[in-house]
Amino acid sequence: MLNFSIALIECIDLGFTYMPGTPLTSEALRNINLSVEEGEFIAFIGPTGSGKSTLIQHFNGLLTPTEGKAVFKGKQIGVNIHPYEVRREVGLVFQFPESQLFEETVAEDVSFGPRNLGLSGEEVSERAEEALELVGLSYDRFAGRSPFELSGGEQRLVAIAGVLAMKPRMLVLDEPTSGLDARGKARVMRCLTELNRDGMTIVFVSHDMDEVAEFAHRVVVLDKGRIVFDGDPGTVFSQAGVLKNIGLNIPATTELLVKLSGRGFDLDTGAVSLRETVNLVCNALKGEQRL
Repeated sequence: MLNFSIALIECIDLGFTYMPGTPLTSEALRNINLSVEEGEFIAFIGPTGSGKSTLIQHFNGLLTPTEGKAVFKGKQIGVNIHPYEVRREVGLVFQFPESQLFEETVAEDVSFGPRNLGLSGEEVSERAEEALELVGLSYDRFAGRSPFELSGGEQRLVAIAGVLAMKPRMLVLDEPTSGLDARGKARVMRCLTELNRDGMTIVFVSHDMDEVAEFAHRVVVLDKGRIVFDGDPGTVFSQAGVLKNIGLNIPATTELLVKLSGRGFDLDTGAVSLRETVNLVCNALKGEQRL
Protein backbone atom coordinates (compact mmCIF):
# COMPACT_ATOMS: atom_id res chain seq x y z
CA MET A 1 0.00 0.00 0.00
CA LEU A 2 1.30 3.44 -0.94
CA ASN A 3 2.24 5.81 1.86
CA PHE A 4 1.00 9.31 1.04
CA SER A 5 3.21 11.10 3.56
CA ILE A 6 5.50 13.34 1.50
CA ALA A 7 3.92 16.44 -0.05
CA LEU A 8 5.53 16.85 -3.45
CA ILE A 9 3.51 19.91 -4.43
CA GLU A 10 1.63 22.44 -2.34
CA CYS A 11 -0.38 25.39 -3.58
CA ILE A 12 -0.96 27.95 -0.85
CA ASP A 13 -3.51 30.73 -1.53
CA LEU A 14 -2.34 30.51 -5.13
CA GLY A 15 -3.73 32.90 -7.69
CA PHE A 16 -2.76 33.63 -11.27
CA THR A 17 -3.75 36.46 -13.59
CA TYR A 18 -2.79 36.66 -17.25
CA MET A 19 -1.47 40.05 -18.41
CA PRO A 20 -2.08 41.88 -15.12
CA GLY A 21 -2.26 45.67 -15.27
CA THR A 22 -3.34 45.70 -18.91
CA PRO A 23 -6.75 46.05 -20.60
CA LEU A 24 -6.48 42.32 -21.43
CA THR A 25 -6.05 41.18 -17.82
CA SER A 26 -7.74 37.86 -17.08
CA GLU A 27 -7.90 36.11 -13.72
CA ALA A 28 -7.39 32.37 -14.26
CA LEU A 29 -6.94 31.06 -10.71
CA ARG A 30 -8.02 32.35 -7.31
CA ASN A 31 -7.27 31.16 -3.77
CA ILE A 32 -6.10 27.64 -4.72
CA ASN A 33 -5.10 25.50 -1.75
CA LEU A 34 -4.15 21.88 -2.32
CA SER A 35 -1.34 19.39 -1.96
CA VAL A 36 -0.16 16.53 -4.14
CA GLU A 37 1.30 13.66 -2.14
CA GLU A 38 3.87 11.10 -3.16
CA GLY A 39 2.28 8.22 -5.12
CA GLU A 40 -1.10 9.79 -5.84
CA PHE A 41 -3.09 9.38 -9.08
CA ILE A 42 -5.10 12.59 -9.47
CA ALA A 43 -7.43 13.86 -12.19
CA PHE A 44 -8.22 17.54 -12.63
CA ILE A 45 -11.56 18.18 -14.30
CA GLY A 46 -13.68 21.23 -15.04
CA PRO A 47 -15.35 23.09 -17.89
CA THR A 48 -13.27 24.77 -20.58
CA GLY A 49 -11.58 27.85 -19.16
CA SER A 50 -11.84 26.70 -15.54
CA GLY A 51 -8.07 26.96 -14.98
CA LYS A 52 -6.98 23.32 -15.13
CA SER A 53 -4.11 23.71 -17.58
CA THR A 54 -2.99 26.95 -15.94
CA LEU A 55 -2.85 25.26 -12.54
CA ILE A 56 -0.77 22.26 -13.57
CA GLN A 57 1.81 24.55 -15.19
CA HIS A 58 2.57 25.86 -11.69
CA PHE A 59 3.56 22.37 -10.56
CA ASN A 60 6.94 22.52 -12.30
CA GLY A 61 7.47 26.27 -12.22
CA LEU A 62 6.51 26.90 -15.83
CA LEU A 63 4.18 29.62 -14.52
CA THR A 64 4.79 31.79 -11.46
CA PRO A 65 1.82 32.67 -9.23
CA THR A 66 0.74 36.30 -9.18
CA GLU A 67 -0.62 35.62 -5.67
CA GLY A 68 0.29 33.05 -3.03
CA LYS A 69 2.89 30.41 -3.72
CA ALA A 70 3.66 27.02 -5.24
CA VAL A 71 5.89 24.79 -3.12
CA PHE A 72 7.92 21.72 -4.13
CA LYS A 73 8.99 19.41 -1.29
CA GLY A 74 8.79 22.24 1.22
CA LYS A 75 10.63 24.82 -0.91
CA GLN A 76 8.87 27.73 -2.60
CA ILE A 77 9.38 27.46 -6.35
CA GLY A 78 11.28 30.44 -7.71
CA VAL A 79 12.35 31.57 -4.22
CA ASN A 80 13.96 28.64 -2.37
CA ILE A 81 14.37 26.34 -5.36
CA HIS A 82 14.97 27.18 -9.02
CA PRO A 83 12.22 26.09 -11.45
CA TYR A 84 14.87 24.23 -13.47
CA GLU A 85 15.51 21.94 -10.50
CA VAL A 86 11.79 21.30 -10.11
CA ARG A 87 11.42 20.42 -13.80
CA ARG A 88 14.00 17.67 -13.41
CA GLU A 89 11.63 15.96 -10.98
CA VAL A 90 8.23 17.03 -12.30
CA GLY A 91 7.76 16.06 -15.94
CA LEU A 92 5.06 17.94 -17.85
CA VAL A 93 3.43 16.45 -20.95
CA PHE A 94 1.41 18.98 -22.92
CA GLN A 95 -1.71 18.22 -24.93
CA PHE A 96 -0.90 16.53 -28.29
CA PRO A 97 2.79 16.09 -27.34
CA GLU A 98 3.43 14.05 -30.48
CA SER A 99 3.37 17.33 -32.43
CA GLN A 100 6.77 18.03 -30.84
CA LEU A 101 8.40 14.84 -32.17
CA PHE A 102 11.09 15.84 -34.65
CA GLU A 103 14.00 13.38 -34.73
CA GLU A 104 14.52 10.76 -37.43
CA THR A 105 14.12 7.79 -35.10
CA VAL A 106 12.17 6.99 -31.95
CA ALA A 107 15.37 6.39 -29.97
CA GLU A 108 16.82 9.77 -30.96
CA ASP A 109 13.62 11.55 -29.96
CA VAL A 110 13.43 9.87 -26.56
CA SER A 111 17.15 10.55 -26.04
CA PHE A 112 16.88 14.28 -26.70
CA GLY A 113 16.22 15.33 -23.09
CA PRO A 114 18.84 13.14 -21.38
CA ARG A 115 21.43 14.12 -24.00
CA ASN A 116 20.94 17.76 -23.05
CA LEU A 117 21.69 16.89 -19.42
CA GLY A 118 25.26 16.18 -20.50
CA LEU A 119 25.05 12.46 -19.76
CA SER A 120 27.34 9.91 -21.38
CA GLY A 121 26.20 8.21 -24.56
CA GLU A 122 25.85 4.92 -22.72
CA GLU A 123 23.64 6.41 -20.01
CA VAL A 124 21.53 8.25 -22.59
CA SER A 125 20.92 4.98 -24.45
CA GLU A 126 20.08 3.18 -21.20
CA ARG A 127 17.54 5.86 -20.28
CA ALA A 128 15.93 5.76 -23.73
CA GLU A 129 15.60 1.98 -23.61
CA GLU A 130 14.21 2.02 -20.08
CA ALA A 131 11.70 4.78 -20.90
CA LEU A 132 10.37 2.99 -23.98
CA GLU A 133 9.97 -0.23 -22.04
CA LEU A 134 8.13 1.69 -19.30
CA VAL A 135 5.48 2.84 -21.77
CA GLY A 136 5.15 -0.64 -23.25
CA LEU A 137 7.11 -0.09 -26.47
CA SER A 138 9.82 -2.67 -27.11
CA TYR A 139 13.16 -0.95 -27.65
CA ASP A 140 14.22 -3.58 -30.18
CA ARG A 141 11.04 -3.05 -32.24
CA PHE A 142 10.66 0.72 -32.03
CA ALA A 143 14.07 2.34 -31.46
CA GLY A 144 15.08 2.52 -35.11
CA ARG A 145 11.67 3.42 -36.53
CA SER A 146 10.58 6.87 -37.59
CA PRO A 147 8.11 8.33 -35.07
CA PHE A 148 6.05 9.60 -37.99
CA GLU A 149 5.16 6.10 -39.18
CA LEU A 150 3.63 5.08 -35.84
CA SER A 151 -0.02 5.08 -34.85
CA GLY A 152 -1.40 8.03 -32.90
CA GLY A 153 -1.35 6.06 -29.66
CA GLU A 154 2.24 4.92 -30.23
CA GLN A 155 3.35 8.48 -30.99
CA ARG A 156 1.73 9.67 -27.76
CA LEU A 157 3.59 6.96 -25.83
CA VAL A 158 6.90 7.93 -27.46
CA ALA A 159 6.33 11.54 -26.38
CA ILE A 160 5.60 10.39 -22.82
CA ALA A 161 8.73 8.21 -22.93
CA GLY A 162 10.75 11.31 -23.81
CA VAL A 163 9.66 12.89 -20.53
CA LEU A 164 10.17 9.67 -18.55
CA ALA A 165 13.74 9.47 -19.85
CA MET A 166 14.45 12.52 -17.67
CA LYS A 167 13.59 10.29 -14.66
CA PRO A 168 10.97 12.50 -12.99
CA ARG A 169 9.31 11.38 -9.76
CA MET A 170 6.04 13.01 -10.82
CA LEU A 171 4.35 13.06 -14.23
CA VAL A 172 1.83 15.78 -15.11
CA LEU A 173 -0.21 15.37 -18.30
CA ASP A 174 -2.65 17.72 -20.01
CA GLU A 175 -5.40 15.60 -21.60
CA PRO A 176 -3.15 12.61 -22.34
CA THR A 177 -5.75 10.70 -24.38
CA SER A 178 -7.26 13.62 -26.33
CA GLY A 179 -7.70 12.81 -30.02
CA LEU A 180 -6.87 9.11 -29.69
CA ASP A 181 -9.09 6.21 -30.69
CA ALA A 182 -10.33 3.75 -28.06
CA ARG A 183 -7.31 1.48 -28.45
CA GLY A 184 -4.87 4.37 -28.16
CA LYS A 185 -6.65 5.72 -25.08
CA ALA A 186 -6.53 2.32 -23.42
CA ARG A 187 -2.78 1.97 -24.07
CA VAL A 188 -1.98 5.38 -22.62
CA MET A 189 -4.12 4.92 -19.51
CA ARG A 190 -2.76 1.41 -18.96
CA CYS A 191 0.75 2.88 -19.14
CA LEU A 192 -0.09 5.57 -16.56
CA THR A 193 -1.66 2.99 -14.27
CA GLU A 194 1.47 0.83 -14.38
CA LEU A 195 3.71 3.82 -13.71
CA ASN A 196 1.60 4.77 -10.70
CA ARG A 197 1.60 1.18 -9.46
CA ASP A 198 5.39 1.33 -9.53
CA GLY A 199 5.32 4.43 -7.32
CA MET A 200 5.25 7.38 -9.69
CA THR A 201 2.94 10.28 -8.86
CA ILE A 202 0.51 10.89 -11.73
CA VAL A 203 -1.54 14.05 -12.28
CA PHE A 204 -3.65 14.44 -15.40
CA VAL A 205 -6.26 16.79 -16.86
CA SER A 206 -9.19 15.18 -18.65
CA HIS A 207 -12.58 15.93 -20.17
CA ASP A 208 -13.40 12.20 -20.31
CA MET A 209 -15.39 11.47 -17.18
CA ASP A 210 -15.51 7.71 -17.81
CA GLU A 211 -11.72 7.70 -18.00
CA VAL A 212 -11.46 9.70 -14.78
CA ALA A 213 -13.90 7.43 -12.96
CA GLU A 214 -12.08 4.29 -14.03
CA PHE A 215 -8.49 5.31 -13.32
CA ALA A 216 -8.12 8.27 -10.94
CA HIS A 217 -7.87 7.75 -7.19
CA ARG A 218 -8.65 11.40 -6.46
CA VAL A 219 -10.58 14.01 -8.44
CA VAL A 220 -10.19 17.78 -8.20
CA VAL A 221 -12.95 19.86 -9.81
CA LEU A 222 -12.30 23.44 -10.88
CA ASP A 223 -14.80 26.07 -12.00
CA LYS A 224 -14.04 29.70 -12.77
CA GLY A 225 -10.56 29.40 -11.33
CA ARG A 226 -11.61 27.92 -7.99
CA ILE A 227 -11.64 24.41 -6.53
CA VAL A 228 -15.24 23.32 -5.98
CA PHE A 229 -14.69 19.63 -5.13
CA ASP A 230 -11.69 17.55 -4.08
CA GLY A 231 -12.17 13.91 -3.13
CA ASP A 232 -12.34 10.31 -4.27
CA PRO A 233 -14.21 9.65 -7.55
CA GLY A 234 -17.25 8.14 -5.85
CA THR A 235 -17.74 11.15 -3.59
CA VAL A 236 -17.16 13.70 -6.34
CA PHE A 237 -19.37 12.08 -8.97
CA SER A 238 -22.18 11.57 -6.47
CA GLN A 239 -22.63 15.36 -6.79
CA ALA A 240 -24.16 14.84 -10.23
CA GLY A 241 -26.50 17.82 -10.07
CA VAL A 242 -23.78 20.31 -9.15
CA LEU A 243 -21.41 18.93 -11.78
CA LYS A 244 -24.03 19.22 -14.49
CA ASN A 245 -24.83 22.77 -13.42
CA ILE A 246 -21.23 23.84 -14.07
CA GLY A 247 -21.22 22.14 -17.47
CA LEU A 248 -19.68 18.75 -16.73
CA ASN A 249 -20.95 15.35 -17.72
CA ILE A 250 -20.90 12.49 -15.25
CA PRO A 251 -19.58 9.00 -15.98
CA ALA A 252 -21.94 6.63 -17.78
CA THR A 253 -21.73 4.30 -14.78
CA THR A 254 -22.90 7.04 -12.41
CA GLU A 255 -25.66 8.07 -14.81
CA LEU A 256 -26.95 4.50 -14.91
CA LEU A 257 -26.87 4.06 -11.14
CA VAL A 258 -28.64 7.38 -10.54
CA LYS A 259 -31.41 6.44 -12.99
CA LEU A 260 -31.88 2.98 -11.48
CA SER A 261 -31.87 4.44 -7.99
CA GLY A 262 -34.58 6.86 -9.09
CA ARG A 263 -36.69 3.89 -10.15
CA GLY A 264 -36.57 2.30 -6.73
CA PHE A 265 -33.43 0.18 -6.84
CA ASP A 266 -31.35 0.35 -3.67
CA LEU A 267 -27.96 1.16 -5.18
CA ASP A 268 -24.80 2.94 -4.09
CA THR A 269 -24.59 5.78 -6.62
CA GLY A 270 -21.06 6.50 -5.44
CA ALA A 271 -19.67 3.45 -7.26
CA VAL A 272 -17.84 4.58 -10.39
CA SER A 273 -15.78 1.79 -11.95
CA LEU A 274 -17.35 -0.44 -14.57
CA ARG A 275 -16.68 -3.56 -12.50
CA GLU A 276 -18.31 -2.07 -9.39
CA THR A 277 -21.32 -0.95 -11.41
CA VAL A 278 -21.84 -4.32 -13.08
CA ASN A 279 -21.68 -6.09 -9.72
CA LEU A 280 -24.13 -3.66 -8.12
CA VAL A 281 -26.65 -3.89 -10.96
CA CYS A 282 -26.43 -7.69 -11.12
CA ASN A 283 -26.96 -8.00 -7.38
CA ALA A 284 -29.88 -5.57 -7.52
CA LEU A 285 -31.52 -7.52 -10.33
CA LYS A 286 -31.06 -10.79 -8.45
CA GLY A 287 -32.76 -9.20 -5.47
CA GLU A 288 -35.68 -8.13 -7.64
CA GLN A 289 -36.05 -11.67 -8.97
CA ARG A 290 -36.14 -13.07 -5.42
CA LEU A 291 -38.91 -10.63 -4.55
